[in-house]
Amino acid sequence: SVAGVEIDGTVTPRAPGTATITAEIGPGVRASATVTVIARRPNWYVAMAATGSPVQNGSAIHPYEHPTQAFPWVAEGDTVRVTAGTYYWNSDGELRVGVVLQGGTPGDTTTRPVFRDPQGYYSGLWLRGGQRTVVRNVVFQDFDPGIDLDGVRNLVVEDTKFGWSPNRSGDGIDHCGAEMDTVRIDRSVFLGDSVTRAARRCTT
Repeated sequence: SVAGVEIDGTVTPRAPGTATITAEIGPGVRASATVTVIARRPNWYVAMAATGSPVQNGSAIHPYEHPTQAFPWVAEGDTVRVTAGTYYWNSDGELRVGVVLQGGTPGDTTTRPVFRDPQGYYSGLWLRGGQRTVVRNVVFQDFDPGIDLDGVRNLVVEDTKFGWSPNRSGDGIDHCGAEMDTVRIDRSVFLGDSVTRAARRCTT
């Protein structure tokens, strides 16, 4: 079976697939819910071409239309592969495990996807846990901050651009959370003005 229901009502996944669970919640009253179990995989795919598609599961055949759709499902060490295009954020990009976020074609900065915050106050990536996150070949535009370090132990940023529109303020990388081991930034740029900062670390 796809999933089982424990005596306390907890749904436990058993195998990939979709199932409808029906339960009696009172005399003559029944309720049902559809449960989808996604198989573990090391690679998750995101593509602008998937926008509006009725089937999106993060596979190469049925990619998600936005990077944050993959974030709740990834496991430590997984890779999220994002094709070129502009992806708009309407919430923080929360990640609780370490992943590789690979934009476009490795080594080709012309294929960088653009992550953009129209409001100017979300965290592009809110890294709340995990051993190691690698961010490679993407653009963070108008976030505050682009990357919020709040639990991940190690961060690597490669071939990435942080930018802000005129009259926008923010930090590229912000560290006000848990202790870290290492941060490494290679071949990356921070473009702003006097009200933007490449990085900020809180002091106590």
